[in-house]
This record gives sequence, C-alpha cells and structure tokens, in this order.
Amino acid sequence: MVKNIPINSPYLKNIPIAPAIVSILQSAFGRVEPCSAVQNAVKVSDDSMNILGHHVPIQKNGRLMVLGLGKAAQTMAIGLKSALPERICAGAVITKHSLKELEMQLLPEIVSYEGDHPVPTEKSVSAARCAIGRIGKLTSEDMLISLISGGGSALAVL
Repeated sequence: MVKNIPINSPYLKNIPIAPAIVSILQSAFGRVEPCSAVQNAVKVSDDSMNILGHHVPIQKNGRLMVLGLGKAAQTMAIGLKSALPERICAGAVITKHSLKELEMQLLPEIVSYEGDHPVPTEKSVSAARCAIGRIGKLTSEDMLISLISGGGSALAVL
C-alpha cells in the first residue's frame, strides 16, 4: 500500500481537498500493487484454489510451481507465495532488475533471474533457459502458475 504521499507537496499544498485526493490515490495504488493484487486474487483450500472466482483443483500427488515474467514478477510471486504458504515446490521469475530483498523473500522455492528490456539480448535467452531448467519436466498432475507483467516478452526469449 502506498503510504507516503506528502500532503504538503507543491502539487497539493493549496488544495483544500488534498486529504481526500491522497486517500483516493492510496486506495487506487493499493488495488494495483502486484503483491496485494495476487494475494487478493488467489484463495486456497486443502484440495483446490479459487482464482478470481474460478475453481482450480489441486492434484494430491502433483507439484505446484510458478513461472513469473515481467518487471513486477518478483512482487507478484511474493504475493502468490503468501497466498499459497508451503505449497509451491519450485519456481523461477525473470525480471529486469532483481532486488536482493525480494529475492530473499522468494527463496528457497523461487529463484530470480534477470533479462533485458525493452530489447531482448543474450541475457534474456539465458534467463529463459535457466527458468525452464528450474521448472523441469511437468507431469499431468503438476500445476504451473504463470505470472506475467509488463516487459515479459523481452525479458525471456528463446
């Protein structure tokens, strides 16, 4: 949630409704913040997930993995990991700038890689190969959740 929009900023200084503007902005930004958006979209029970009203069964013997692509991939994966505590067995995210503090929240299950954006490079190819290697082969009982945000098409290419 965005909390530090200064009411005494030059833009809001002489506006009587500044507190209302700040409240509206905080609410709007909170709704689209990647971690919160994923947490709010995914609910889990013993044998299923509910993703924005869609019931998705979880196979008893299957593995749950995640692949995130895009500049918000790390924060979306943190939201997913929070929504599915102790369920994700492996995963990878590819982002433009991997942040160490976010990497630490994702480990050990989810590993972060970096690709290039807006123009893909060999770094993008290497990141895609590493992520696919991390996920490995899937069986019919496994589930791979994809988290895709802006930049994903350039950050991971083969």
